[in-house]
Amino acid sequence: MSKKRWIAAAAIMSMVLTVPIGCQGTSAGSENPSAGSKDSSQEDLVVPKNQESTVPAQTAKGGNIAEQVQAPDAFELQFSDESGKIEVEVKARVVVPEAEGFRLKTVTSRIFTQEDYDAVNRVLLQGGKLWDRVVDENDPAHGFTKSEIEERIKILKEEKESGESYVDQYGDGKDYDKKIAEFEAMLEAAPETARIKEIEPKVRFDSKAEENGDPDNNMLMGYVTMDGKDYFTVLDNNISPAWRWISFSSEYSENGGNYMPVGLEGSNAAQLKTSPADIEQKASSAVEEMGLTDFQPCGGEYFASYTEEKGRMVPVDYSYGVHFTRVIDGIPVTYTNNDGTTRVNM
Repeated sequence: MSKKRWIAAAAIMSMVLTVPIGCQGTSAGSENPSAGSKDSSQEDLVVPKNQESTVPAQTAKGGNIAEQVQAPDAFELQFSDESGKIEVEVKARVVVPEAEGFRLKTVTSRIFTQEDYDAVNRVLLQGGKLWDRVVDENDPAHGFTKSEIEERIKILKEEKESGESYVDQYGDGKDYDKKIAEFEAMLEAAPETARIKEIEPKVRFDSKAEENGDPDNNMLMGYVTMDGKDYFTVLDNNISPAWRWISFSSEYSENGGNYMPVGLEGSNAAQLKTSPADIEQKASSAVEEMGLTDFQPCGGEYFASYTEEKGRMVPVDYSYGVHFTRVIDGIPVTYTNNDGTTRVNM
């Protein structure tokens, strides 16, 4: 192998073993790919510790890893774009593990279990019951009450009188009169109070749900009320041989606005009611209480919730999100940043 290839291999090894790696997360919910009970309908996320991997361990031939690699102490690289305006200089310490070889483990996604839901509900949602509004298929009011619709009409009329243009949350221009008329039509059929039904919080998984034309059979969805606030909670075991989009979230959307990421800038900390350090501590305590002992924090970012005001989307609240990733034998398990992907990196 040429010297250039040895350097490339050593550089890759250095990045995998020494560079902090980020991971995906949700702004105001819980993603919980923890190890649960095993059955024929479930896939293990990783080979459990102290058990044999499905892939045999591979030991290096002709000496240990360091002796085979003969890597330099440092990796240096310089390159620039064609215009010469951008120049990149890389200097990295090369770290080669003192080991006879690498032990390989297969990592794959798995479904959420009843234990997963119960743990999140107990720790994050105070054991609240799952419920939803009763909405008839042809209900003109779409499940909203008279007071809710009247409040929306009032806001739209005030904004129209202010002369502001009506722009929805996607930035598209709308017609005030048309939107007000739509709500007024809904008002005629709206009830005084909403009809509520309790939902059995039972986690299901049918491997042939999509094939049988009922993919929603693997979804558990509703609201959980905590401290006077309604949290929209969704557990979705959307997994098939060609598609893996497994998610579990619980979100509170005040004024109809979700929390969206706004970056890593420390200036956003001034908008928080609680410091990032305290939030990180609370998040770590919650993860530990849920039994996710093999998860570790891997960074955080700021979020903001927006509402529509005088035809514009303005921030009304700020928060700080903490991301966690699973760690196997001290190595972070990371995933490709594509929803539904079947590819996994470790």
